[in-house]
Amino acid sequence: DKLDMTLDELAWDAVGPIGGRGGDWTGGSARSGYKSRNSAPYPPEEDWHSWSYHYERPKQWIQEDKNLCYIGRDVDVNRVAGRVAHGLRSHSTYTVIPLDWDCVWTTLKVMALARSYITPDNLDFSFELVDNEYLDGRLPADFAYELSIDTDNWVEEAENGILPSDENYVSGSSEPGKMAGRIANIIREDRDLFLSLSGPPAGQQAVQSLQYAKTYIKEEGRDLHCALSFGKSEKMASIVHISIFKVFSACRVSNTTDIHGIAGYVARGIREGRPPCVRAIGATNLNTAVKAVALARTFLNEDKERIDVACRVDFPEYCYNPETLKMKMNLTRIAGEGVRNMSNSKATLPLYVSGNTQKEKVAGALANRVRNRRQVFLAAMGPQPVSVSLKCILLANRFLIEDSMRIRMAPEFADSEKGASCLCLHILPELWV
Repeated sequence: DKLDMTLDELAWDAVGPIGGRGGDWTGGSARSGYKSRNSAPYPPEEDWHSWSYHYERPKQWIQEDKNLCYIGRDVDVNRVAGRVAHGLRSHSTYTVIPLDWDCVWTTLKVMALARSYITPDNLDFSFELVDNEYLDGRLPADFAYELSIDTDNWVEEAENGILPSDENYVSGSSEPGKMAGRIANIIREDRDLFLSLSGPPAGQQAVQSLQYAKTYIKEEGRDLHCALSFGKSEKMASIVHISIFKVFSACRVSNTTDIHGIAGYVARGIREGRPPCVRAIGATNLNTAVKAVALARTFLNEDKERIDVACRVDFPEYCYNPETLKMKMNLTRIAGEGVRNMSNSKATLPLYVSGNTQKEKVAGALANRVRNRRQVFLAAMGPQPVSVSLKCILLANRFLIEDSMRIRMAPEFADSEKGASCLCLHILPELWV
């Protein structure tokens, strides 16, 4: 029955009569109580992968883009939201691409509804705006939304911390430059905020404001991540909220990267609770990125506050190019000694990886050990083996989806039997359903 509901009916069903932000929306008490995101069920399985887009896409994107979704103006919002939600269950990174600026409002509705589909299963996501340069100029839009899965509840906790006074209304007549300046000023004061908007013109102004605000704070080493939800206005009309969070800018590792500088930057982000994601292209840079995180862990080990980091590895282009060496690594702060106790355990079993290792076999063995609750780590030495190890972790994650499990990793320096330095990627299982 949900497939035939209007947007207003879906919003009412998802958040109830109280409204998307809690409170009654009559006295400005937008944050007086947190919303309850009761999700509508998935569309029928045969609809998850259906394409309701009126757009001729290149043939190479028709079957392979399992972690990509194009949004046109006349899409069925319910079905496409189901596709996005299904994609996030299988991939830690998912890209949503509006075909033009007229599709921005529809895209925001799709992502808000997709979020309501996955939150009952203890999953959530945030998104960031990425430009066409990051997408290699190969897609029909000049920007896209990159969605990152959250299994640690940080998105909802951050939303709960937003003050009612930090609500900002966006209309079709809002000036993006001024709104961007307000967003940047609030972010500089170490506060999160949210935007309330309704209608296509307001959606375009809100997204343009986010684009400008990102440039305003870029030089300060900060970036914006966002989350979407439905709400109700005073007149009970459907509106969309965009929660905006301050995070550290992504680390882009290159041949000239100072590993100690990157490690210090990552450690600082972990200490503040919202670490940067790490991006790298090429085997050498992937190896440097993993070493930087391992070095950051040694910095954290010297702190009195016992914190650590878990890394979620993804190769966003792997679905259609298994040889890709374009990596994204999302980092999460972990409190306590759990990660180090696991990595120091004598019961941990090694899996040795070389440049010629068959990824599928190692990934299968890794997934099997995780299913059997056996601690394991991958040992690799050199750029090529490290790259293969990271792809083994990616594949093992896909093998474990049917078991309702995901895995992350924590890198650590070690010495081989011959005294050479190698990297140990300790596997950190997590249940997500």
